[in-house]
Amino acid sequence: MQPRPTAAHRPQPGPGLRPWVLACSLTLSSLATSCASLPGAGESSSLGADGTRPPSGDPARDANGDAAATSDARAAAIEAIHRGDFVQARGVLAELLVADYLERGRRLFDEGKPRDALLPLDEAVSLAAEDPQAWYERGRAAFATAATDSQPQFFYEDALSNFETAARLGRGTAALVYASRSARMASDSQKALTYARAAAAMPTDEALEVSPARTLAEAAFGVYVELRGAEEDAAALFSETETTLSGLIGETPEDPWAWLQLANLYQWEERLGDAQKTLENGLDLMPDDESLHNRLVLVASESSGREGVFEYYTRFRTRHPGEPLGAWYPAVQHFEQALDEFRAATQPEPSVDEGAATDEGGEVATEASVASDEGAQVGADTASDAAPVLNCDAFRRAELAFRECRAMDPGVETACLGYEVVCRAGLGWCRHAQGDLRGAKQAFLSTEDVLEGGLLWQIEGRLGSALLGLELVLYEYSKEPLDVDSMVNAAAIADYIHAYLPEDADKANNAGFFNRDAAVLLENEALLALHLARESADAAEKAELERQAERQRARAVELMQRSFAAYEEAVRLNPDDVRVVNDTGLVMVYYLRDDVEAAERYLQRSIDLGAEQIPSSTLEGQELVDLKEAWGDAHQNMGLVYLTLKNDPARAKTYFERAIEIGPPEVARAIVREQFLPLCDRVLAGDNEAIAETIQPVLVWLYRDN
Repeated sequence: MQPRPTAAHRPQPGPGLRPWVLACSLTLSSLATSCASLPGAGESSSLGADGTRPPSGDPARDANGDAAATSDARAAAIEAIHRGDFVQARGVLAELLVADYLERGRRLFDEGKPRDALLPLDEAVSLAAEDPQAWYERGRAAFATAATDSQPQFFYEDALSNFETAARLGRGTAALVYASRSARMASDSQKALTYARAAAAMPTDEALEVSPARTLAEAAFGVYVELRGAEEDAAALFSETETTLSGLIGETPEDPWAWLQLANLYQWEERLGDAQKTLENGLDLMPDDESLHNRLVLVASESSGREGVFEYYTRFRTRHPGEPLGAWYPAVQHFEQALDEFRAATQPEPSVDEGAATDEGGEVATEASVASDEGAQVGADTASDAAPVLNCDAFRRAELAFRECRAMDPGVETACLGYEVVCRAGLGWCRHAQGDLRGAKQAFLSTEDVLEGGLLWQIEGRLGSALLGLELVLYEYSKEPLDVDSMVNAAAIADYIHAYLPEDADKANNAGFFNRDAAVLLENEALLALHLARESADAAEKAELERQAERQRARAVELMQRSFAAYEEAVRLNPDDVRVVNDTGLVMVYYLRDDVEAAERYLQRSIDLGAEQIPSSTLEGQELVDLKEAWGDAHQNMGLVYLTLKNDPARAKTYFERAIEIGPPEVARAIVREQFLPLCDRVLAGDNEAIAETIQPVLVWLYRDN
């Protein structure tokens, strides 16, 4: 036997808006537009809390007839006054006042101002305490006011009292219907059922927006749920509710509400087969109704799992081949299945040991539970000692299903494209987990082919963005800092991210850094090829190695130029960062060396910033060490400007000495002590060959062969 449905899967019987809320709950935000047309969306404040609008009351009045009656009443009052019959005059005038107050109240109500309508309607009932219409109109205003008040209970109870008085005075079915609805909103379910039964038994010709039968179904279902919750016998209420809902379906089969509520009723009875059959019958009549589809997915999943959902939609598409929702819902299930399988493979549930660490709530502490918001999402940390068994085709299958759906109906294109984006992000995460960095990179980048901005799409807490994935691919490549291909790939990704987020200083800095390191590796490769060419006795091999070196060197220069351009952008975005400004000058000093003024300008800026920031800095620990190191680096690099570009070893020596003085102690600056300072002394002593002989083996970019 199936267990009683949980709170998450057990829809409540009322208010009437609840099924539509469920209809919106299973779609992405791009489907939000479909909810705008649901009951309650965009309505005025005269709506009730359950999404319905009380009827306007009297049938339309003949304006000319009202005007004539009012004129006759005035004349009668004047005549009574003239003859001294003041009692009659007062009665006639009271009738005129009541009519005026009622008209003003109706007008304010129709303008969407039910709270304002209460004042003239209060006057009407004080003058005509036996007028059922006056009490009915006031009940309408109180009922509508409750929906927007911070204490709705008071107004629902007030409305109930008004409708009870109107019913006692003979207002008829409408007063009983809204007495029932008011009682239900005021949490008096038994009274709601009593009035609903009375309304359903009373014939009426009055047009009502909420029928007595629906009111009875709502009230009976409410009492049924209370009895079930109290574990009391609810068989009679079940039968009454089932009969009433079945009758509603027979009268208005095109109304999804009754189908949904009947399915709710069967769910409460744990009759999932009957609930699903009810929903299937409703969908055969209304195949495009989202609320019925959403509920069917819940019921079928609870009854027979995801496979049950796929099985139903196979049948549905046979009966309704042109309905796009028949493709949409299985597509969503394919995506959820892919995501579930991915999570199961990459984030297995931890085993609970007796000595396992737990968090404050007693839950077993896992890496995901203490990670950052981004890291807690799928894909933020998918590495493991054993390669997970993954089927990345599940994300492809889901994407194809959404593509098919939007081909059937351009009206759902936005929603489908949103899912297609996250399908590709999921594919990227899956490939990343498999160790396929190239495939992951391609999948992440392809999100932009689906939608502009697709790189940023994510499902919060469940699937990280493709941008985050791309940055992790970059990180994986950077784990091989001596591998040319890995670093060139890292530089290319850093360039892409920098171009994608051009106003992010960190992304610009990353592009500068990775392009610089990749360029250095390429230059080293070029020098190795030249060395091998010199030693080769084979002319063809020698020529090929020289061509290889030329290509590598050209590529190295190109990447170094990209590095400098990226660093310049980083300085523009973060002009007061000592390290960033120094690194920009460094690229020009060590590598490009074609703009001495630019090199000196950036390094002097870094020196000035450090001199300003360090004395007043509140930084401590490693942050202060890093700042001092950057400041010392700027002096060291300025020394190279004067030694190798401006032919001023004396000035260079002062910068080198200042770099050692700054330190910090954690930074040895051995190359300055052992290479640069002795070199300055040798050049000052007249050794003009010393620079090239000493620096070339250490810093090949400074004096590489041209």
